[in-house]
Amino acid sequence: MRDFLERRILCLVRRLMPRRAASRLHCTARLTEDLGLDYLDLIKLTSRLECHYCIHILDEELDELRTVADVAAWVRHRLTVEQVFAAYSTALAANRPQDAVTHA
Repeated sequence: MRDFLERRILCLVRRLMPRRAASRLHCTARLTEDLGLDYLDLIKLTSRLECHYCIHILDEELDELRTVADVAAWVRHRLTVEQVFAAYSTALAANRPQDAVTHA
């Protein structure tokens, strides 16, 4: 489950970040400092996570998420195994395997 979540979140972050920072994308990368995401990008990421995993992220919690790994740990903490596999199955059923698993 850990690898799947991290890959999924890396995929979401990759879609938001400036192209020039793509080579710096990894789990320990800092969202703003290393990857160049601004506050609007973080709000977009939050919205996508909330929609995809049916969870809610408070503004105070968003402020504490510094790295991709922090985001993955936060999501993992709030999900059940069933929710993770349901999201995976949904992505596959929609014929969008790139949303289910990404190649880092």
